[in-house]
Amino acid sequence: MREMAKTARSSKALRAILREVPDGDAVVYFTATWCSPCRIFGPVLAKVAARMKVPLVKVDVDRVDPALVSRRPWRVRGVPVIFAYRNRRLRRRLVGAAREAALEEWFRAAFPDKED
Repeated sequence: MREMAKTARSSKALRAILREVPDGDAVVYFTATWCSPCRIFGPVLAKVAARMKVPLVKVDVDRVDPALVSRRPWRVRGVPVIFAYRNRRLRRRLVGAAREAALEEWFRAAFPDKED
């Protein structure tokens, strides 16, 4: 299983990471160390992202600038939550943990040209 590719600690850092992604496609994963569903969901998410060859950016809501999680376009109200960026534009959102099969479907819908 592949490690999380990058970790963002501020809005500026997250935007910089998203700019660095070669084709502008990435998944941003908001999580927290105290979140039990996140501990189960994180490895599954990393596995599916690696299989689909989509960069994954992890944001721990307790270790970042609070403005990052509260402002647009994220406005995170609970974790886990993931956001799909396609061509550097926010395209999809998934709130809550999902099983691997449902997560694969979400990835296929968000990134149709990146089949595993």
